[in-house]
Amino acid sequence: MLAEARMKAERVERETERVLREHEEGREEIHAHMEHIRSSLAALTGRVAGPEQPEQPEE
Repeated sequence: MLAEARMKAERVERETERVLREHEEGREEIHAHMEHIRSSLAALTGRVAGPEQPEQPEE
């Protein structure tokens, strides 16, 4: 029973690591896409693109 429990724990650990890798890859893809969108919007509006700049009121 103990050996079986260890094997199951190892399988769960491997599966968890796989899911975490997949989520990290997805996060990186989304981040890259958002950077592209931010740059595109900056080019269209003439504003400077930067990472998460607070919006300033127009004067």
